[in-house]
Amino acid sequence: MRKTKPELEFEYRAAEIIRNQRFQRRPKTAGQLINALIASSGFAATKQNEQIEQAWFEVVGEKIAKNTRLGSIRKGKLQVYLQNASVKQHLTMIKSELISALKQRIPGVTDIQLNVR
Repeated sequence: MRKTKPELEFEYRAAEIIRNQRFQRRPKTAGQLINALIASSGFAATKQNEQIEQAWFEVVGEKIAKNTRLGSIRKGKLQVYLQNASVKQHLTMIKSELISALKQRIPGVTDIQLNVR
């Protein structure tokens, strides 16, 4: 027995609905949405930068911190930009002490790269 055109269309639509339901994503939880919002706004990175700057200020002190600008952390290496060579010389002499103090405050920092601007 041959099926009529409306019956075939109905079966095709039913099969399509079932196929689409199988691959639908589940709704996201409120936590997933909040995490996505925080990540897209850059708030988490800003908060981490504030923590890094605070740790750097505590380790080197106000006088040296005024002459430096912090960059990013790449492969565990904290980028530090300095105003002059005398600051670089001073920090180079105490670099191992700085690294050990920073390791306690900032997880993931294993080295410091000093750059004069």
